[in-house]
Amino acid sequence: MAEIVLDRIQFLLRENRERGDDRPRGRPQKIFVDPGGRIRIGDTVPNDDRPGLSEVHQAVFA
Repeated sequence: MAEIVLDRIQFLLRENRERGDDRPRGRPQKIFVDPGGRIRIGDTVPNDDRPGLSEVHQAVFA
């Protein structure tokens, strides 16, 4: 399971870097952490979960 999440993060970061977008505006291109510490990719986050999430700046993974 963790490997799948890391693969998705790697793909997302590579895609954003190729576009030159280090601070993406669209929710599907963002990475979040929920209050329980789980990493959530933007396109998998339900709208009602959004207020409790913290956005992770992509430079964290550089």
